[in-house]
Amino acid sequence: MSGRMGAMTTLHVRHVATALHQRFDGLIDLADVSNAGENQREQAFLTRALAAQALQRVSGASDHVAAAAVTDGTGDNGVDAVYVDLSDLTPSSWCSRSGAAQELEASASGRRATLSLG
Repeated sequence: MSGRMGAMTTLHVRHVATALHQRFDGLIDLADVSNAGENQREQAFLTRALAAQALQRVSGASDHVAAAAVTDGTGDNGVDAVYVDLSDLTPSSWCSRSGAAQELEASASGRRATLSLG
């Protein structure tokens, strides 16, 4: 890799890190690394903030919601974030009798109402 290319890569990495800090400072939970060294805390922050950013881009969740969905930590088996949007559940049921479409529609409405209460 040429010196110029390496410098540009370093610049891009710094730019992304700065953007993640601007967006997620104060939102990412770092309690499990509070006693770690500065480099380890920074690595944990950037890993978690990147997971939150990816989740936010895919789901449209707010920064606060995306940051709260981050699960990264030791023993997580590589799962860094979990987010479920209950507003877009799609029930599926096959029924050969007529009127099944109306039953499915009513079932979907009922499930959404039930989930909204919880």
